[in-house]
Amino acid sequence: MGSPIRVLLIEDSEDDAILLVRGLKRQGFDTTLKRVDTPEAMSNALDTQKWDIVLSDYSMPRFNTIEALKMLKDKDIDLPFIIVSGAITPEDEEKARLEGARDYVMKGHLEDLITIIARELNINPSS
Repeated sequence: MGSPIRVLLIEDSEDDAILLVRGLKRQGFDTTLKRVDTPEAMSNALDTQKWDIVLSDYSMPRFNTIEALKMLKDKDIDLPFIIVSGAITPEDEEKARLEGARDYVMKGHLEDLITIIARELNINPSS
């Protein structure tokens, strides 16, 4: 069995979420994942379950990274927050970091995401 992690995924694409879970499991993470794409769904997820890490697309039709980071601050929740998105501008990345995002990984770069998750949670996924 791999390293168990509870991932709150802020993502509007179900297909991207499925690919992410498959990739994490292949890399040795025993992943419990909840996908949300609205402020209300994120708030509910934060209120009803404990999470180890938040992975977030940068911008979606009904929600975005900056709003999600502000919600974590408002709820006084300190979790590693990693942006997993297509290309974003350096200005947007800096803005997100100032709000509390810890890192940014482009979608499709699973090996980089694995390294960041292991570092943030201080775990070895294959153990």
